[in-house]
Amino acid sequence: MNIGVCQIELRLPENHSLKGKRQVIKSIIARLQNSYNVSVAE
Repeated sequence: MNIGVCQIELRLPENHSLKGKRQVIKSIIARLQNSYNVSVAE
């Protein structure tokens, strides 16, 4: 079993609403899960 840890900090200055920021993060998480079959925690 392989285990890896990665911490990423995103800065979204053009997105002022929390709803917009969540939409971007959910999109990135979905693409990672579909492409690499990984688990992602926010």
